Amino acid sequence: MSRLELKSKAEVIKLARLLSEPPERLDYLERLDPVELAVLRDRATDAQYDADEDRFKRIAFASRLLPLGLTAFIAENVFGALLCARIAGVLDTQHAIDLADRMPAHFLAHLAVELDPRRCSAIIAGMPPEQIAEVAEVLGRRQEYVAMGRFVGHMTDDAIRDCLAVLEESDLLRISYVLEGDEGLERVIGLMSRERLRRAIRAATDEDLWPEALDLLARVSGGLAGKLGDLAAQEDDRHLDAMVHTAQSERLWDAVLPVMRTMSEAGRRRFAQLRSIHQRDVLAAIVRSAVGGDSWRDLLPLVPLLPREAQARVWSEVVAMAETLTPERLRELVTQALELHLDHMLPDVIDAAASANLWRPALRLLTVLGPDLQGRLVPYAWTVSENRRSEAASHARELGLLPQLGPLADVLGKG
Repeated sequence: MSRLELKSKAEVIKLARLLSEPPERLDYLERLDPVELAVLRDRATDAQYDADEDRFKRIAFASRLLPLGLTAFIAENVFGALLCARIAGVLDTQHAIDLADRMPAHFLAHLAVELDPRRCSAIIAGMPPEQIAEVAEVLGRRQEYVAMGRFVGHMTDDAIRDCLAVLEESDLLRISYVLEGDEGLERVIGLMSRERLRRAIRAATDEDLWPEALDLLARVSGGLAGKLGDLAAQEDDRHLDAMVHTAQSERLWDAVLPVMRTMSEAGRRRFAQLRSIHQRDVLAAIVRSAVGGDSWRDLLPLVPLLPREAQARVWSEVVAMAETLTPERLRELVTQALELHLDHMLPDVIDAAASANLWRPALRLLTVLGPDLQGRLVPYAWTVSENRRSEAASHARELGLLPQLGPLADVLGKG
């Protein structure tokens, strides 16, 4: 699945929880835009609350006429969690907090699953952090990750810290996947220690949660993603290879490559030396994702750090795709590569054409660049061996493309 498909799947999981349906019953919705799915979920939630709002308000008013202890007893043993969740949205904030203080954690956990946090934000923020952590511990045991993910944005930092203390790293990754709002995700990460973050990276491998971890990296800011990527680079090959395997099998390179660009050079170099990345099918998938999407600029800083053989494979894949791309896209790819001073680009393109018999797409790539870009490639053309230049000129003549190579034609013709 792509990064977009990963987001749609998360929205379907959240919608399924709202409707008390297994996610598998709604998996056909994963083809929809995740933003549209989020709007659908919000409207479904509003419909549940708005239908009987007047009745909820009357019950909320009546609750103030009885002692707190009796009201809490009736709420738990007569009304139940679903009705209490609806009423909570129209209760006075302090009255709701006082009632919650009289209720056991296991009931509040049931109530939390049914609650719309948007309507109870002040109540959540006003509850004691230790009480929220007790509820989170119960929800963690019940694997109610969607409920916990909806509450984070309404909690105080102290409450988040207390919840972090009672949840496992694997729980945190599962919660992050369905967490509402990227800003809440950054806040939680900011409250975690360096060691806790490293344990979460290891949990991604041990619990097969790399899709959730990659979704997290794709949702945070570039700077934070780079720091987390550098932390991952400090782990052993087992964890990094697991990340590569997930990105490959789930087609998630569009989530990985932007992280690579924001990492330190030492972190990128660590990933570039992984043997699992050097495999031909992996490099092909990476190039297809970068060239076909918007991650080409993210891939480029990694290329010079790859072993020479792997670099050549990258350019071979680019050449193989050249005939499927528009001239505008080809010029964009070359311009961005030149901006990063990738000296081996042109020699590798020529070598790829020769070794894989890709002369037609390689020469077409060069012809569509136009005189300006062709002129910028001239210094690199002189670094191509004389035999290779002669071979390129010969094929260009056979294909009738030599005149379209502009200033490159003179260099190749002197092979």
